[in-house]
Amino acid sequence: MPSAAIELTIALCQEDMGRGIVFHKWIPTGPMRVWIESDRFQVQLIIDETCVNYGSAGKREVSSMSNVDVNKVIAVSEGHIPDERVEAVARYCAANPNYDEIAAEKQFGDSLIDYYRFGRDAYIANLRAVNRLIGYVRAKKCQYWLDDCPIQEDNCYSEFLRHSARISFDGVHWSRLCAPRVIRVIGSVVSDACCVKAEDWLSLSEQMLSTAKAPLVGQLLAASNRLRRDGHRRASLVEAVTALEVAIGEFSRRAKEGLPRQCRDLGQFPRLDVHIERIGITCTLNYLLPLILQDGVVSKAALDSCKNAYDRRNTVVHKGARDVDDESLKAYIQAIRELCLGLDVL
Repeated sequence: MPSAAIELTIALCQEDMGRGIVFHKWIPTGPMRVWIESDRFQVQLIIDETCVNYGSAGKREVSSMSNVDVNKVIAVSEGHIPDERVEAVARYCAANPNYDEIAAEKQFGDSLIDYYRFGRDAYIANLRAVNRLIGYVRAKKCQYWLDDCPIQEDNCYSEFLRHSARISFDGVHWSRLCAPRVIRVIGSVVSDACCVKAEDWLSLSEQMLSTAKAPLVGQLLAASNRLRRDGHRRASLVEAVTALEVAIGEFSRRAKEGLPRQCRDLGQFPRLDVHIERIGITCTLNYLLPLILQDGVVSKAALDSCKNAYDRRNTVVHKGARDVDDESLKAYIQAIRELCLGLDVL
């Protein structure tokens, strides 16, 4: 089965003072092999003198530099090409980087699509390998300024150009790796619930004239959504459940002054705040809130999702769960927001 190597030169994401991975009077010699979840590719990472940011002082011996700033990594993935037809497409595209896509599609048919998929999968493998390196350095050496490199698999044409993607069939001769010239424009619509309405403006104006800070619960939920957007799902879940705990705490403190308007008038709960403090968050979500809240304040589905979010957060924090799937996280945040609105803490 034919094989090929795909090389990307990946600039490390930099948030703090333009730094990449910082070494001390040394950089690695020779490639580093990296395990990734793929049975199709083997990936190695290369750091050489071309990856070093020498700054305004110019190139000099690495051994004389206390901080060796490596701001890019060369990632090379090697894998088998699906069949000889796909190899023919790869060689054709490498030899003709400005090829006519319509003519190529007529000539190669589905093999052209298989070639695109091969390049896309190699791109993903390379980025995942670099992100594994970043993750270890960030965790082991506390280089907190390092961010994972975003994987934009739906925008391979621009990504291949940005990372100077190359392909080789013999490991010696390299050609530009091409991708289909597709431009995707992604838009989003803000929901009505998130828009500032005319009736919101008066209370907002009053708050702006006071010394009060923005509601903490709202700030936590906004931070949770931002973290989810940026791919930090575990941190997003922790922030969202923290908002849930703060909301229940505020609701409990308000109950000291009298029965909140959302609650049924149940004689056995003269001191609602004491009950919440004694039974804790889990029992409050499982038993107390469903019992005392009036119908229509919060849906049963939202309460169930809040319970699941709380349990999932505990699994992440106390048992070291690595990730949270995005769809579940989105549902958790929406449910917590619904409960916070129902409890009048937003």
